Amino acid sequence: MDKKQIASIKKNISSNGKLLQLEEIYSCYVKKDTGKVIYSEKKHFNTLEEEVEKLYINNFKKILTGNIDEKIFQLDFVQGQELSTQNVLLDILNEDINEENMESLIKKIYENCIYETDITINILKGKYTIDKNSSLDENPNFIIVSINRVVPPKKSLKFDHSSKTFKESSNLDVIVDLNSPIQGFLYPLLEVDGDNLDRILYYNGKMKALDESFIKWVLNCEAKSTLSEDKENFLNIIKFSAKEGLKISTLKNLYEFIDEQKENGEEALTIRDILPFIEEESNLGEEELINMGKNLLPSEDYSFNINSILPDIKSKSLKIENEYLTINISPSALNKIKQNIGDDGKRYLMISMDEKPSIGDIEIRDDEGKEIIEDLNSAIDI
Repeated sequence: MDKKQIASIKKNISSNGKLLQLEEIYSCYVKKDTGKVIYSEKKHFNTLEEEVEKLYINNFKKILTGNIDEKIFQLDFVQGQELSTQNVLLDILNEDINEENMESLIKKIYENCIYETDITINILKGKYTIDKNSSLDENPNFIIVSINRVVPPKKSLKFDHSSKTFKESSNLDVIVDLNSPIQGFLYPLLEVDGDNLDRILYYNGKMKALDESFIKWVLNCEAKSTLSEDKENFLNIIKFSAKEGLKISTLKNLYEFIDEQKENGEEALTIRDILPFIEEESNLGEEELINMGKNLLPSEDYSFNINSILPDIKSKSLKIENEYLTINISPSALNKIKQNIGDDGKRYLMISMDEKPSIGDIEIRDDEGKEIIEDLNSAIDI
């Protein structure tokens, strides 16, 4: 599923959505210290009061909110596991939501996750409404699950309208935070040729900090790197293999190659794909670089998500910086920059410009002779 498909499903989580048929909602309250369900209820979606319906809809939409591989992740189930969560979810899909299958899921959550407060688990069950031209015989079922924190009450003074008196608030009036789910998921994914029962769309409430315990032991899925982790792994490969750095021209060629692969429909690259750009500026051979990658990367078959390692080509997404300056530049403009060592032994960054630069609204005047300017133009091969 791509960003557009996810947005379409999110938009249709409503009482009048065309893509989704919302059927029932199950909610339960779970104590953090015992994992016991102290209350649960199941209602048909159409029987909810309007304001309650809006609260639930907002909660489930949150599970489909965020950038892919930053807050939402498409994960694969690990196959061949006993008591697989995939089987539990299949039971929920194909049968009624009942205490038996919920007990199994809640037990996994309690045994593998630590929450600071009591939690509520909400499940929305429904059907994808398929197109008339689809090859599928019937509308596939789906579920969206959200896990939410219970906010403990604070002592306060309230005004009781019935008795016209001020009273102390009750400790029993807890609030369920439906605006900021801790985590959740959509299952199964709907793809071009039908529902993919081997994949799940996981939502992580904390950006750049995946709950690997929940992914591995509750969902029984394969963990996945976030975009920031992927980018860090990519930069580490370059830094450790080309310890003296890369030439600007090499970096430009690397980004152009990655952008070309993306335009060709590629979603990921391996270390072998980027080796040609590193080898020419490294003292290491191909196998040495591969072995280095094995030590630096999470797995031997690790691949880099192109979206995580490719800066935005159309904006000034790159920073050239040192102790004294920061220059923001577009990757496509890297050919206008060159770094050289002058006759005085100092390092100079030379920039070719079609227009005069400015500091704020103040235009900068030329203060160099024509002869020096010609030398600089020659230096950057214009």
